[in-house]
Amino acid sequence: MLPDKNKKLVGIVSYNIHSNHLNYGTVLHSYAFQQYLKMHGVESVILDFVPPSLEHYHVKWPFLNNVRFWHIRSFLFYMANWIFACFDNLSKFKKFQSFFDRCYVKTAKEYRTEQLKKMDSLEELQVDLWVCESDVIWKLYTCNGFFDVFFLNTPFMNKSKKVAYSPCLGSRKFNKDEVLTFKYLTQTFSAISCRERKSVEYVQRILNREVSFVLDPTLLLSSDIYDRIVEPPKYRKYLLCYNCMSNDKEMLREAKKLADRLGLQLIELSIFSINRMILGHKVVGDAGIEEFLGYMKFADFVVCNSFHGACFCKIYKKQFFVFERDKSDVKMHNLVETFGVIDRMIPCDNKHIPEVYSPIDYGAVEENIRPVLDDSIQFINKYIISQI
Repeated sequence: MLPDKNKKLVGIVSYNIHSNHLNYGTVLHSYAFQQYLKMHGVESVILDFVPPSLEHYHVKWPFLNNVRFWHIRSFLFYMANWIFACFDNLSKFKKFQSFFDRCYVKTAKEYRTEQLKKMDSLEELQVDLWVCESDVIWKLYTCNGFFDVFFLNTPFMNKSKKVAYSPCLGSRKFNKDEVLTFKYLTQTFSAISCRERKSVEYVQRILNREVSFVLDPTLLLSSDIYDRIVEPPKYRKYLLCYNCMSNDKEMLREAKKLADRLGLQLIELSIFSINRMILGHKVVGDAGIEEFLGYMKFADFVVCNSFHGACFCKIYKKQFFVFERDKSDVKMHNLVETFGVIDRMIPCDNKHIPEVYSPIDYGAVEENIRPVLDDSIQFINKYIISQI
């Protein structure tokens, strides 16, 4: 879907169309942000931007990506998995592309950093305000440093207002030179917010300016908005295990034990199709965005290791456990603390789901999240909607 060239627009920049492993949350946070703006009378366009770290990444054919050839077991597992996953991934890729074409308002072209730095305007679109939005876009990448475009640092973007809505910095602190670069890249922003409290405190300290704590964009929409695009699964009475990014076999074993205790079928949603053979349960490897939402909505229980998986558990009021990926997983800790369900976090050094637990009280969760939601709405109204 193409934007109207005669209308003033908000430009949205983040990981979304291009990401590792066709990630559901990466697609849905930009979708949610664009839908929220549209519901409040603001038109927007998502920049089809390929980040430098993904310029040589093959999302359609993942087996072409670099692997750890020096570790033969890792290599053999990697290749075996993608042999099993090849057709699933191809089907999933086509579904994602269809979603972008139908449900995103995006630029007509795909851009890379060097192209954007040479441009004086963007497809003749009237972008009045640019927003770098959500995900780990302000992370310091070891080889590449900061990505300029994620800081809206291009000639044509510098002609417009700039706002940061809920970017994530990762867990590593910056050294002195990196702090200076970060200050330079953020100096022209009219407003800055982050989605983790620790990031808010850190950025406030190094920039010496106000930084707001806001919610991830997926949490701005109610479940009925997502229901407009939900595709229900053919299964019922199941425990969904969303095994995201890393193949957490300990989590899968715990999920199977819980599913058996609850009398539910275990369904794994992941890219690890080989788990069908290794662990013997149902693995869905080709779900599109609408199907992902359907699996979340109709699950009887959810176990996941995903930030956005936990977000959609809240949206659909699911009983869930979320497994920590590593000790530096700041965003996951912040999320369960904000919800007031810290007991639903399973630490990486003790991966066991308790046999006895109290149900999540979503009335209390809504009370906990309401002040942050109000602050998020106020931030968007003040710095984005009222500026267009």
